[in-house]
Amino acid sequence: MSWQQPNPRSTPSVDQESWADIAIGKILFPATQVLIYAASVVLLGFYTVDAFLDNAARGVRTFAAILLPLVAMTYIVRFQDEVLRSLGRAPRMLAFVVSLLVGMGSVCVMRLSGSIPIAALIVSMTFSMLLATRVQLEEYKSSTYFFGVTLGALAAIVLFGVPSLPASANRQKATGPPLDWPNSLAAGADMSAAEIGLRDYLSSETYAQCFPSRDAKDRYVDAAVLCKTTRSSPKAFLLVHFIDDDARVAATKKQQDKVASIGGLCGKGEESKGTWNIGGINRGGLVCYKSENGSFRIFAEDSIKDYGLYLEGSDPMTLYRWWTTDCRYYKYS
Repeated sequence: MSWQQPNPRSTPSVDQESWADIAIGKILFPATQVLIYAASVVLLGFYTVDAFLDNAARGVRTFAAILLPLVAMTYIVRFQDEVLRSLGRAPRMLAFVVSLLVGMGSVCVMRLSGSIPIAALIVSMTFSMLLATRVQLEEYKSSTYFFGVTLGALAAIVLFGVPSLPASANRQKATGPPLDWPNSLAAGADMSAAEIGLRDYLSSETYAQCFPSRDAKDRYVDAAVLCKTTRSSPKAFLLVHFIDDDARVAATKKQQDKVASIGGLCGKGEESKGTWNIGGINRGGLVCYKSENGSFRIFAEDSIKDYGLYLEGSDPMTLYRWWTTDCRYYKYS
């Protein structure tokens, strides 16, 4: 019987196995977990700070949304640990597949917009669950849930994009969208149902043509149309629909903060902030001021419909006259 020398290409050396084991088991494995946990904490802190910078009410609501899953999971770990231990008895492949779907679903749900701080709530729920399984389950079982959720979330981001950004990423847009006519939007551009609803709410005598204004959409606004007027001045106006009362109030306050005093006559080009009404019924805030580029800007909110009108031009008297006479963009029925 002859002895054959082993093929070095087919048989890995001990050094090679040790290097791979160290790289994956001792470095990448713990580093991945530390990175994900740290990123979750940073993201939760960012959501909280960003919400408080927006306004105190939104900040408290976001902080409560973050605390809710953490407090609930603390109670479960302390007094109802059997609930978590039952997760450890699940088949490993089933646990991984379910975790994968949970991770993907969480990112998809985070894309929803509204007054509820969905993104902060989902991140806190995921972070709390992973932390609880880490405490209660054996390492290989908790790692199944950890990597399932992480891979699912990363796959959803790759497939569907990044979830909605906080207010700070779009804060400039919320303070007063520019009214330069968007040349990139061709006539007859497709409009969403919400944008069509805004356009149909206008009087036909108010506008010549309307287009969707996607650049004006942000955390405060879920639909916006930029419309050409039937006059030579102003040439256009922007009508938006705020997502809820909180968003409308926040956006209106940002406009009001640009004006130092309440007094002043808007029709004479003076900066002013106050309210406007129809038949003695207060419809919302009215703000007039000079923008940074020297033009005159009028902002009017409708607190009943959660609408807002942005109007900009060089002649304050013409703008104000158009708004009080021609601009019948509200159907008061």
